[in-house]
Amino acid sequence: MADPKQVIEIPLGFSKAFLVRGEKPILVDTGTPGNTAKVLQAIMGAGEDPSRISLIIITHAHADHAGSAADLIGKTGAKLAAQREDAIALERGRSADFYGRGLTQNATIGLMRLVGPRMTGVKAQVLVEEELDLKPFGLAGKAIHTPGHTRGSLSVILQSGEALVGDLLGGKGGQPKLPFFIDDRAQLIQSIGRVLDLKPSVIYVSHGEPLKPEDVARFIGG
Repeated sequence: MADPKQVIEIPLGFSKAFLVRGEKPILVDTGTPGNTAKVLQAIMGAGEDPSRISLIIITHAHADHAGSAADLIGKTGAKLAAQREDAIALERGRSADFYGRGLTQNATIGLMRLVGPRMTGVKAQVLVEEELDLKPFGLAGKAIHTPGHTRGSLSVILQSGEALVGDLLGGKGGQPKLPFFIDDRAQLIQSIGRVLDLKPSVIYVSHGEPLKPEDVARFIGG
């Protein structure tokens, strides 16, 4: 697996954010509303200055990933990047549409819409279409459009080999699993294949442990 010092996982209870070191560091996701202090502490604990964060990338516009985005933009001065489809939901301060895979998931969706965390609306200054080169932000890598979980989901692929895929996949005990919510299953599998085609050395997920690409390939039948 790749050098763990490049990618630092920031556990935030239900989900994670990721600090990615480069010439300048970037932050991938922000956790739920109210996670700002934890994220800033983790950044400083890793020896980085929050004011040096050049970019905050939101993998998708669900409240457990983008909930503290507005606050962290204000605290760090970083720019915010999102895929164009999910950027609309971010600006409205609402989660992107999500769909269940069965009765349990759909019941959970209904409950979340009633009592789930509410986001502060925030505008993404950097809109991603299919791909964003991260070199201008001090990092060797790119963000790519990987729809399926949401229409505007992004994955971050580093030149050093790590892939950060948000909720494109989950991991339990190091074994891949499909996300709880899926917007389009065919697109999801296609997006997983696109990530695998880029030959990552390790795949970081937001819910669970990092995955080995060969395990993911077996899981989707590749």
